[in-house]
Amino acid sequence: MYLRHTTRRKDGKTHVYWQLVRSVRRGRKVVQETVAQLGELDAEGRARAAAWLQGKLMVAFLIEALISAGERFFPWGYPLAETASQPALSMA
Repeated sequence: MYLRHTTRRKDGKTHVYWQLVRSVRRGRKVVQETVAQLGELDAEGRARAAAWLQGKLMVAFLIEALISAGERFFPWGYPLAETASQPALSMA
């Protein structure tokens, strides 16, 4: 994801509008999809938007790392797949 700007001239004035964009692969092509229209941003607004985006990406990477670590953790000290070979208890 990244910030992209478009410039428009309207009534003799130049306006710069910002968008939050992500790249998506469709077949063999990579296309950009607009995630959010941010409107006109000054330098501080662009810095805030970039910091927000970096924070969201960091959280996504942390969640992915936690899920990966959770898949490797077995509280009994051995993989759960080995317990499938043990006979099931019956209440008969």
